[in-house]
Amino acid sequence: MEESMQASNAKATCKRGAAYTIKEDELLCIAWLEVSQDPIRGAEQRGSAYWKRIHEYFHEWKNYPPHCFTSDHNESSLAHRWSTIQDATNKFCGAFEQVNNRKVSGIGIKDHMGMAMSLYNSNEGKPFGFVHCWTKLNKAPKWEAIVSSLKEGHGSSKKQKSNEGSSCQSSSLNEDGEAGEGLASGGRVQRPKGRKWEKAKEKRAKSTKDAWAEIMANKQLACGKRVEEKEAKKEERHQAFMEIQRQKVALEQKKVDTDAENAATARLSEDSKIMFADTSLMDENQ
Repeated sequence: MEESMQASNAKATCKRGAAYTIKEDELLCIAWLEVSQDPIRGAEQRGSAYWKRIHEYFHEWKNYPPHCFTSDHNESSLAHRWSTIQDATNKFCGAFEQVNNRKVSGIGIKDHMGMAMSLYNSNEGKPFGFVHCWTKLNKAPKWEAIVSSLKEGHGSSKKQKSNEGSSCQSSSLNEDGEAGEGLASGGRVQRPKGRKWEKAKEKRAKSTKDAWAEIMANKQLACGKRVEEKEAKKEERHQAFMEIQRQKVALEQKKVDTDAENAATARLSEDSKIMFADTSLMDENQ
């Protein structure tokens, strides 16, 4: 029950931070499923180590697609948020099951969802705001085990004590107060995929992360080169423009000099006519 205690303490002590986005909620659900269903480290994880791993997974994968967001939520904040998501989503699962048990013919999954949303709103007095989380958790073996345990009364402390000493493949609860990894839907024992499969999965995940890191680095390098090329072309255009302006100024100056020279030549020609005019044929006034 250490996880539940930690989540409760976090609710009481942590300061209210920034509101969670849909992407943050979705990645938190994914992180919870990955850490909870990890057979390499086993189901028996201490609450502190458990939420430390969820915190590390959350902040490691927030930088990669399809997530890509900025967040600084700490372990207490994540535990508090998960407690809120788990409580609301558990209640919605109960409403959804009630709708399914009615066995009304001629309605599809969208109609079931709408009726379940209405039933939840009627029961809780507020709309269900975690459909995006339910989509991630629904049909996951770990989540179905919890829902099944709660439905059958396995979540009580009395049932937990009666199951002490059983293996992690039984229907017992782990020390975090949640269903063990071996439970499938309906309380049946589900055989784990094994350490080799999980190690291969971790290797694939690491390869995917490394590949994305390389893609992002290449993208940044390409962007840097494009910026450099853009700046070089901009400078080239500027230099060409300045050269055209210099040539234009030179032509204007040449035109001004030519006009001045022509004017001086005209004045000199007029003066020459006056100086060398034949005055013998002129009267006194001329």
